[in-house]
Amino acid sequence: MLNSHRTHMVMAAAVFMLVAAMPVETFHLLAWVVYHIYELLEFILDEAIHHLFETSRHTTQVIVFYLMMGMFLYGLYRLARLLAAIRLKVKAGIAGLWAVRGEKLSGAWKPWLSDKRVRMLCGFTFGWACLALLVF
Repeated sequence: MLNSHRTHMVMAAAVFMLVAAMPVETFHLLAWVVYHIYELLEFILDEAIHHLFETSRHTTQVIVFYLMMGMFLYGLYRLARLLAAIRLKVKAGIAGLWAVRGEKLSGAWKPWLSDKRVRMLCGFTFGWACLALLVF
């Protein structure tokens, strides 16, 4: 008998294999599920508002439309907040990596004399210029 952890691992492997083996069919299945969940939510809201407030069918559909637009916009708002937080974390991580890299690079250049630095930069520049002439 599979325990809970192994069951989750088997399910994750099955989903991964499905996505890796058939990406188009997996996307189609996902789109189908999202569409039908949307239709079910719309139907439930439509019937609930129609029976609770005893409105006409047109008024009910207008109310449901604005409710669903509000839910969609709230979802976009939450997604934007989440993406902003992720962007700030990534930005801080990249800044930290660049700071460490800059310290390593400046530490590598410090023991060299200035004439050796100039010769090395001139050599790199000349090498890139020759490569550019050769390629272009």
